[in-house]
Amino acid sequence: MNRPKLAGILSIVSGGIGIVTSGIYLAIILSLEYVFEGIAFYTAPMPVEFYTLMTVFYGALAISELIFSALAITGGVFTIKRKQWAVALAGCITAIFVFFPCGVAAVVLIAPTRADFSATKQLATT
Repeated sequence: MNRPKLAGILSIVSGGIGIVTSGIYLAIILSLEYVFEGIAFYTAPMPVEFYTLMTVFYGALAISELIFSALAITGGVFTIKRKQWAVALAGCITAIFVFFPCGVAAVVLIAPTRADFSATKQLATT
């Protein structure tokens, strides 16, 4: 298997893992009220500010994870198609923030293959 294709697959896998992770963050947000009501049954009730802070924190994590995942998947698609090396590299770099092992492997595989992208572009124009 050639390097850009493998880098694209790793970037897309990283983006998929990020989407699942953001779903987990959203599930945490939805379950916070139930958890805090259960804790309040045994102890003093939690302050509303703490619940709001946790909701904002996990909401920000979920939204940023979704954005980075979308960029990683977009970069993976551009990498597999061998179009626009800069966009493909940017997508692989954002894959680092989503799932570190796959993202680093994708960047290591895509960084030295700029010539493959320009050769594909030259063949398409001739």
